[in-house]
Amino acid sequence: MAAEQVAKYKWPERLEVVDELLATKVGKIDKKALRADVAARLGT
Repeated sequence: MAAEQVAKYKWPERLEVVDELLATKVGKIDKKALRADVAARLGT
């Protein structure tokens, strides 16, 4: 991000890599399930 001159305050706190993104019945990314998965990984 520094090489692309992105302002430091815009950097994410962390990156989480997932194998696949869960989708809703209509094919959109299920953000609620994604948040729950990341929270479970972090132990919160």
